[in-house]
Amino acid sequence: MQDRLTGSDFEKLVVEQNAIYERERIACIGRYGVQSAMAPVQGQPGRFESIQMQSLPDFEGSLLDGKHIIFDAKVCSQASFPWAKYRTETRGARSRQLKHMLRRSMFGARCFFLMHWNARELSKKVIPAATYILPVHHRMEYWSQVESLEVRSLTLSDCEEHGLPVRWTTSGRGTKERPDYLWTVLQSFPTFFEEPCQKEFLFRPTS
Repeated sequence: MQDRLTGSDFEKLVVEQNAIYERERIACIGRYGVQSAMAPVQGQPGRFESIQMQSLPDFEGSLLDGKHIIFDAKVCSQASFPWAKYRTETRGARSRQLKHMLRRSMFGARCFFLMHWNARELSKKVIPAATYILPVHHRMEYWSQVESLEVRSLTLSDCEEHGLPVRWTTSGRGTKERPDYLWTVLQSFPTFFEEPCQKEFLFRPTS
């Protein structure tokens, strides 16, 4: 696992991992397309222009068992990741992403944030890089706290409490490591997305 990645670097690695999943017939996962709508041009009757809509999450697809999967991939280099743009109340620029995942979770979709935390060097210690899945589910109290402003940002400690770690692996004889996030989804907690999202329902990975 690399110590520091940009958002683009991380998304590229996820796209490469998705290709591996499809080649191995584990899942077919791709990017959500950019959506737009036609709107009247102000002051020019009869003329319309294409307006880009708020984006949906980064990725969606289907697992081999038919389950739908939706997630957003994010990188954080700071101590916390702010949720202000994701809340419905503030109509944040990314509020449609979270709302979309919460709605789809009501119908069995497996939704989550794939969070990569870059390594950080503090005055007395170094916090190593880490990647986590943070589930998004309509029964998960954490997201109610985000909407009510009780929780304003995400920390690495929050991921340790509410999420599960993602291992990085190589493919075949290659040496390049990528985030094997579906291993966590399929092996670490197979019933997590079908049960109320309480910590006691998690299936921890075995060594």
